[in-house]
Amino acid sequence: MSYYVSAIGNDNNDGLSAEKAFKSLDKINNLKLNPGDGVFFKRGDLWRGSGMAQKGITYSAYGKGEKPKIYGSPFDAAKQYKWVLTSVPNVYYLDYDLNKDVGTLVFNGGEACAFKVMKRRNQTTGETLHIETGEKFDNYKDLKRDLDFFHDYNGTKKIYLCSTKGIPSERFNSIELLEKQNIFSVRQNDVWIDNICLKYGGAHGIGCGKVDNTKLKNLNQSPICSSKI
Repeated sequence: MSYYVSAIGNDNNDGLSAEKAFKSLDKINNLKLNPGDGVFFKRGDLWRGSGMAQKGITYSAYGKGEKPKIYGSPFDAAKQYKWVLTSVPNVYYLDYDLNKDVGTLVFNGGEACAFKVMKRRNQTTGETLHIETGEKFDNYKDLKRDLDFFHDYNGTKKIYLCSTKGIPSERFNSIELLEKQNIFSVRQNDVWIDNICLKYGGAHGIGCGKVDNTKLKNLNQSPICSSKI
Protein backbone atom coordinates (compact mmCIF):
# COMPACT_ATOMS: atom_id res chain seq x y z
CA MET A 1 0.00 0.00 0.00
CA SER A 2 1.07 3.58 -0.68
CA TYR A 3 0.09 6.38 1.69
CA TYR A 4 0.28 10.08 0.90
CA VAL A 5 0.85 13.03 3.21
CA SER A 6 0.18 16.68 2.36
CA ALA A 7 0.28 19.89 4.41
CA ILE A 8 -3.31 20.53 3.29
CA GLY A 9 -4.45 16.95 3.81
CA ASN A 10 -6.75 15.62 6.51
CA ASP A 11 -5.99 12.88 9.03
CA ASN A 12 -9.58 11.62 8.65
CA ASN A 13 -8.81 10.69 5.03
CA ASP A 14 -7.72 7.18 4.08
CA GLY A 15 -4.37 8.50 2.76
CA LEU A 16 -4.44 6.15 -0.22
CA SER A 17 -4.26 8.86 -2.89
CA ALA A 18 -2.83 12.35 -3.31
CA GLU A 19 -6.40 13.67 -3.34
CA LYS A 20 -7.16 12.02 0.00
CA ALA A 21 -3.80 12.53 1.69
CA PHE A 22 -3.16 12.49 5.41
CA LYS A 23 -1.88 15.70 7.00
CA SER A 24 0.32 15.05 10.04
CA LEU A 25 3.43 13.20 11.10
CA ASP A 26 1.52 11.91 14.13
CA LYS A 27 -0.93 10.12 11.84
CA ILE A 28 1.90 8.36 10.02
CA ASN A 29 3.73 7.53 13.25
CA ASN A 30 0.63 5.85 14.67
CA LEU A 31 -0.51 4.14 11.48
CA LYS A 32 -0.11 0.36 11.35
CA LEU A 33 2.05 -0.23 8.29
CA ASN A 34 3.18 -3.49 6.72
CA PRO A 35 6.59 -4.32 5.20
CA GLY A 36 6.59 -3.19 1.58
CA ASP A 37 4.31 -0.19 2.20
CA GLY A 38 5.39 3.32 1.26
CA VAL A 39 4.79 6.75 2.78
CA PHE A 40 5.10 9.67 0.35
CA PHE A 41 5.32 13.32 1.39
CA LYS A 42 4.22 16.07 -1.00
CA ARG A 43 7.09 18.03 -2.54
CA GLY A 44 7.26 21.67 -1.51
CA ASP A 45 5.44 21.07 1.79
CA LEU A 46 6.79 21.46 5.31
CA TRP A 47 6.18 19.49 8.52
CA ARG A 48 7.56 20.11 11.98
CA GLY A 49 8.20 17.39 14.52
CA SER A 50 9.70 13.92 14.31
CA GLY A 51 9.04 10.68 12.46
CA MET A 52 9.29 7.08 13.65
CA ALA A 53 10.20 4.64 10.88
CA GLN A 54 8.54 1.24 10.79
CA LYS A 55 10.00 -2.06 9.59
CA GLY A 56 10.20 -2.54 5.84
CA ILE A 57 8.76 0.87 4.93
CA THR A 58 9.92 3.32 2.26
CA TYR A 59 9.62 7.04 3.08
CA SER A 60 9.91 9.30 0.05
CA ALA A 61 8.34 12.14 -1.96
CA TYR A 62 5.65 12.65 -4.59
CA GLY A 63 4.68 15.49 -6.91
CA LYS A 64 6.87 18.21 -8.38
CA GLY A 65 9.13 20.85 -6.85
CA GLU A 66 11.50 20.98 -3.88
CA LYS A 67 11.97 18.01 -1.60
CA PRO A 68 9.41 17.80 1.20
CA LYS A 69 10.85 19.28 4.39
CA ILE A 70 10.68 17.90 7.91
CA TYR A 71 12.04 20.30 10.54
CA GLY A 72 12.90 19.29 14.08
CA SER A 73 12.32 22.89 15.16
CA PRO A 74 8.78 23.24 16.59
CA PHE A 75 8.17 26.64 14.99
CA ASP A 76 9.86 29.71 13.51
CA ALA A 77 10.47 31.96 16.51
CA ALA A 78 10.83 35.02 14.28
CA LYS A 79 7.18 34.63 13.24
CA GLN A 80 5.48 32.99 16.22
CA TYR A 81 5.32 34.15 19.82
CA LYS A 82 6.93 37.29 21.19
CA TRP A 83 10.44 38.13 22.29
CA VAL A 84 10.10 40.16 25.50
CA LEU A 85 12.83 42.41 26.87
CA THR A 86 13.84 41.45 30.41
CA SER A 87 15.10 43.85 33.07
CA VAL A 88 18.61 43.13 31.75
CA PRO A 89 19.72 45.33 28.81
CA ASN A 90 19.74 43.44 25.47
CA VAL A 91 18.42 40.22 27.01
CA TYR A 92 15.09 38.91 25.68
CA TYR A 93 13.02 35.85 26.49
CA LEU A 94 10.75 33.97 24.13
CA ASP A 95 7.23 33.96 25.54
CA TYR A 96 6.73 30.23 25.11
CA ASP A 97 7.56 27.25 27.33
CA LEU A 98 10.08 24.87 25.76
CA ASN A 99 10.29 21.66 27.79
CA LYS A 100 12.87 19.91 25.60
CA ASP A 101 16.48 21.01 25.86
CA VAL A 102 17.36 23.40 23.01
CA GLY A 103 20.93 23.04 21.74
CA THR A 104 21.14 26.14 19.59
CA LEU A 105 19.15 28.70 17.61
CA VAL A 106 19.71 28.98 13.85
CA PHE A 107 19.15 32.38 12.27
CA ASN A 108 18.21 33.16 8.67
CA GLY A 109 18.60 29.61 7.42
CA GLY A 110 22.17 29.21 8.67
CA GLU A 111 23.67 32.71 8.39
CA ALA A 112 24.40 32.53 12.10
CA CYS A 113 23.67 30.45 15.16
CA ALA A 114 23.51 31.15 18.87
CA PHE A 115 26.02 29.99 21.47
CA LYS A 116 24.42 28.02 24.29
CA VAL A 117 25.85 29.08 27.64
CA MET A 118 26.37 26.16 29.98
CA LYS A 119 27.81 26.44 33.45
CA ARG A 120 30.92 24.93 34.96
CA ARG A 121 31.79 25.12 38.62
CA ASN A 122 34.97 26.60 40.05
CA GLN A 123 36.15 23.85 42.40
CA THR A 124 37.93 26.34 44.66
CA THR A 125 35.28 29.06 45.08
CA GLY A 126 32.16 27.09 44.23
CA GLU A 127 31.07 29.78 41.75
CA THR A 128 29.39 28.80 38.49
CA LEU A 129 31.12 30.14 35.40
CA HIS A 130 30.37 30.72 31.71
CA ILE A 131 31.70 27.56 30.06
CA GLU A 132 33.61 29.48 27.37
CA THR A 133 34.57 32.90 28.75
CA GLY A 134 35.16 31.78 32.35
CA GLU A 135 33.19 34.77 33.70
CA LYS A 136 30.77 34.39 36.59
CA PHE A 137 27.47 33.01 35.29
CA ASP A 138 24.41 32.08 37.35
CA ASN A 139 21.48 32.61 35.00
CA TYR A 140 20.17 34.72 32.13
CA LYS A 141 20.93 37.92 34.04
CA ASP A 142 24.60 37.29 33.31
CA LEU A 143 24.17 37.14 29.52
CA LYS A 144 26.37 39.81 27.93
CA ARG A 145 27.71 38.58 24.61
CA ASP A 146 25.69 38.99 21.44
CA LEU A 147 23.80 35.79 20.49
CA ASP A 148 24.68 33.95 23.67
CA PHE A 149 21.59 32.22 25.04
CA PHE A 150 20.51 30.34 28.13
CA HIS A 151 17.69 27.78 28.23
CA ASP A 152 16.21 27.34 31.69
CA TYR A 153 14.41 24.11 30.76
CA ASN A 154 14.46 22.79 34.33
CA GLY A 155 12.94 25.99 35.70
CA THR A 156 10.99 28.63 33.80
CA LYS A 157 11.16 26.60 30.53
CA LYS A 158 12.08 29.85 28.78
CA ILE A 159 14.86 30.66 26.32
CA TYR A 160 16.80 33.85 27.07
CA LEU A 161 18.83 35.43 24.27
CA CYS A 162 21.28 38.33 24.29
CA SER A 163 20.69 40.43 21.17
CA THR A 164 22.70 43.65 21.12
CA LYS A 165 21.13 44.69 17.81
CA GLY A 166 17.51 44.80 18.84
CA ILE A 167 14.47 42.54 19.10
CA PRO A 168 15.40 39.11 17.70
CA SER A 169 12.23 38.78 15.62
CA GLU A 170 12.94 42.13 13.94
CA ARG A 171 16.64 41.44 13.51
CA PHE A 172 16.19 38.04 11.83
CA ASN A 173 13.79 36.72 9.20
CA SER A 174 13.80 33.23 10.70
CA ILE A 175 14.81 31.70 14.03
CA GLU A 176 14.75 27.92 14.31
CA LEU A 177 14.95 26.17 17.69
CA LEU A 178 16.95 22.94 17.69
CA GLU A 179 15.33 20.73 20.32
CA LYS A 180 17.04 17.60 21.61
CA GLN A 181 15.37 14.94 19.49
CA ASN A 182 15.97 13.02 16.28
CA ILE A 183 14.06 14.20 13.22
CA PHE A 184 13.66 10.61 12.05
CA SER A 185 14.21 7.62 14.34
CA VAL A 186 14.98 4.23 12.80
CA ARG A 187 14.74 1.36 15.27
CA GLN A 188 13.79 -1.46 12.86
CA ASN A 189 15.27 -3.16 9.81
CA ASP A 190 14.72 -2.64 6.08
CA VAL A 191 13.89 1.08 6.07
CA TRP A 192 14.47 3.27 3.02
CA ILE A 193 14.41 7.07 3.35
CA ASP A 194 14.74 8.92 0.06
CA ASN A 195 14.27 12.46 -1.31
CA ILE A 196 13.41 14.22 1.95
CA CYS A 197 14.94 17.40 3.41
CA LEU A 198 15.66 17.04 7.14
CA LYS A 199 16.71 20.17 9.03
CA TYR A 200 16.98 21.81 12.43
CA GLY A 201 17.19 18.84 14.77
CA GLY A 202 19.04 19.07 18.06
CA ALA A 203 20.13 15.41 18.00
CA HIS A 204 20.40 13.41 14.74
CA GLY A 205 18.74 13.99 11.39
CA ILE A 206 18.28 10.23 11.29
CA GLY A 207 18.93 8.39 14.52
CA CYS A 208 19.53 4.66 14.09
CA GLY A 209 19.86 1.94 16.63
CA LYS A 210 21.38 -1.42 15.70
CA VAL A 211 19.51 -2.05 12.46
CA ASP A 212 20.14 -3.83 9.15
CA ASN A 213 19.51 -2.83 5.56
CA THR A 214 18.75 0.85 6.15
CA LYS A 215 19.04 2.87 2.94
CA LEU A 216 19.41 6.66 2.87
CA LYS A 217 19.42 8.48 -0.45
CA ASN A 218 19.04 12.03 -1.84
CA LEU A 219 18.66 13.70 1.55
CA ASN A 220 19.28 17.34 2.43
CA GLN A 221 20.73 18.06 5.85
CA SER A 222 20.88 21.12 8.07
CA PRO A 223 23.27 23.87 6.94
CA ILE A 224 26.43 24.58 8.87
CA CYS A 225 26.16 27.91 10.63
CA SER A 226 28.56 30.69 9.86
CA SER A 227 30.07 32.91 12.52
CA LYS A 228 27.85 35.22 14.48
CA ILE A 229 26.47 38.27 12.64
